[in-house]
Amino acid sequence: MNRPKIRRMPMPSMRLHRLLNREISDPTPALDVIVEQAIRPRVEYLRGLVGELLNCRPTDERVIRSVASIQAQCIMALPNPIGRRLRPAFTFAAGEIDKLAEHIADFSIAGIREIGRVPESRRH
Repeated sequence: MNRPKIRRMPMPSMRLHRLLNREISDPTPALDVIVEQAIRPRVEYLRGLVGELLNCRPTDERVIRSVASIQAQCIMALPNPIGRRLRPAFTFAAGEIDKLAEHIADFSIAGIREIGRVPESRRH
């Protein structure tokens, strides 16, 4: 499996990040718009990419679980009170974000390769 060309998605602005946090903790009808116009397109893009890496459909459970894992890594990287306590020295400077994005890509691709290597019949 070759390493795919990774397109770096822009970090959401702090204003958008605050809006997302508010919508997660106290959803309004705006959450549906945010999901459909901002979040779902990114998830669909990732599902297509992961599906290609695994040589299966984007609706395959292995793809869906892999994308959830990637998204979780990205969400943990967003500025938040827990992250500040766990990694107080981390800054959101461009160089640090690029290093983190590279790590998430390398880590995720290695996991996806392993999932593609092990037959589904040998999984739980």
